[in-house]
Amino acid sequence: HRAGEGRYPDRDPVPEAVAALPGLRLLRPHRGGRPGRSAPRANHRVPADAPVSLRGGGDAGGGHTVGLPGEGGCVKLLSGKTVLVVSPQPWASVHVSKHHYAEELARAGNRVIFLDPPDTHAAPITFTDVAPRLSVASWGLMTPKMLRFHAMPLYRLLVRRDVSRICAAVGPIDVVYSFEFNTFPDLSAFRSDILVFEPVDPMHSRVQVDCGLAADLVVSISREILTTFDEARFSGRKMLVDHGLSDAFAAEATRYPEPRDPSAPIRAAFFGNLDRPIMNHRVFAALAAQHHEVEFHYYGPAAEDGPFHSLVLGAPNVRWHGSLDKTALIEAIRPIDIFLLIYGADYTYDRSNAHKILEYLATGKVVVSSRIARYEGRPDLLLVPDDDGEGSVVA
Repeated sequence: HRAGEGRYPDRDPVPEAVAALPGLRLLRPHRGGRPGRSAPRANHRVPADAPVSLRGGGDAGGGHTVGLPGEGGCVKLLSGKTVLVVSPQPWASVHVSKHHYAEELARAGNRVIFLDPPDTHAAPITFTDVAPRLSVASWGLMTPKMLRFHAMPLYRLLVRRDVSRICAAVGPIDVVYSFEFNTFPDLSAFRSDILVFEPVDPMHSRVQVDCGLAADLVVSISREILTTFDEARFSGRKMLVDHGLSDAFAAEATRYPEPRDPSAPIRAAFFGNLDRPIMNHRVFAALAAQHHEVEFHYYGPAAEDGPFHSLVLGAPNVRWHGSLDKTALIEAIRPIDIFLLIYGADYTYDRSNAHKILEYLATGKVVVSSRIARYEGRPDLLLVPDDDGEGSVVA
């Protein structure tokens, strides 16, 4: 995936932390320097919030790279390190950027531990291998969660015990890459060489923003989220990085589509968690009711007592295929003509960017979507309603 094209206005240099991180080899020099760290001098500048894309393949040395669009600079990914990926979402059938990061870091030669969200009871820490050099850690939080809302200073102190348990079970950690902004208010407790904080959802409190204070680098997938850190204390430590795309979908983007059978019905589809509150199930149901000539195919988990089953599944032109692994999913959706992404207009979710759009675009098919800020003004990529209202989407 290429996150962008062309050159960007000259603003701030790439954060110094990027150039100073141990284990990163700069193929082109960048100015660097979080306060208190030495870094190479710069002869190359790009804005701190310019999009960055992850791409596989690597340079002549065989490593994977991080590319800066339009500038040609590359940074070799870490290799031979122990990386703890802290995730607010479990390792399950639906994989998004944080899962892809873990897989890519493992393929680059690191030992990666994907830390699942904690259980509600103090369960022992267990590890499950899911791929070469990649394991999932399951654990339980000893610190009462209610303290986070009523006694944050005490929670901050006590949760260090949980961090110590994790560190003791994992062993020495070189890199903590955290997508989580609720459980661990102070990442410095992990005592790793590198701390990266990447919130991919909007934050609503000062405590959540402060999770990035100890980080060497604060990364986000949208400018809207990154503006949360527009303070002097985060200066020089911010970077915009677009959503990651799995190898399977990246390969699909290079595959020439098969000819469409003109006698087949029009097929529309959505894949992902079918019970997410942000999904506008009323609109999905209305689409099926008003377009009998279209087959609607859904792929992903859905609870029997959830909104998908109660509002959407009953229509005769709706098909639910359950959860499929990535390879089976890609093969199953090849006959699909239209992909849907419809969010509730009254939901407080930040529609600044959406990982799902990248996977849809990789298929080369039509995408009908709610308004997404990252794709504003790109009718060549998304079809969006004029007013984003329910009636407009259905029409």
